Amino acid sequence: MSDLRSKTADPQRGLTRRATVFGGCGLVLSACTASLQDVRYVIRGPEGAQITRAQVDSLPYATMAAKLGGGPRFVVILGKAEGSDLYWNAVRTVLVTRRGRVIRTVGLSANLTRTELVDQDPVSGLIDIEQFPVAARRLVDFAPPYRFNVMIEGVFEEVGRETVEILELQFDTRVFREKCTARDLDWKFTNTYWVDPENGINWKSRQHIHPDLPALDLDILKPSSLELA
Repeated sequence: MSDLRSKTADPQRGLTRRATVFGGCGLVLSACTASLQDVRYVIRGPEGAQITRAQVDSLPYATMAAKLGGGPRFVVILGKAEGSDLYWNAVRTVLVTRRGRVIRTVGLSANLTRTELVDQDPVSGLIDIEQFPVAARRLVDFAPPYRFNVMIEGVFEEVGRETVEILELQFDTRVFREKCTARDLDWKFTNTYWVDPENGINWKSRQHIHPDLPALDLDILKPSSLELA
């Protein structure tokens, strides 16, 4: 992997994105209650306080920021891994991702309870695809209301390049859009992924996970080594 030098680094300190983002991001296989309380204390601070890079660096966990629609941003920590499935925990919420795609949620007002891939998911290797558009299908379950085996048909395309800033660090990314249709629900939506062209990490994404919820915005603050596997 390349050095990934930050455009916002202090040259006197020699700070790189690799040192800042990957340092101390060991995999946590079971997040205990004390850890979650520590995260809530360190990240939230006073009401309305902003998350900082120093706060994230002080945590020995892979971390991700999430925001549902216009709601407040909250931080989740990597609590468990089952193969490629990563379980990100907050105090009352769990987000499960697989190679950057949200495949299950727990603790929201409405949840994505299952994702079954019918075709190989392009999200896991967008930078390796040579020709677009690419189509892929998946079956999902929702609750509440309870709906099962809803077919979602997605079509991926690359729409350009963009430099994104996440907690004081900048990342050059390729931007991909996934236009989705769930015919059974008359539901159409578009997911967007900001992918590192060198290592394939989805640093940012905007994903629709339930027809009754706004889009979920995710920012990787400190990635797990499993996201590079």
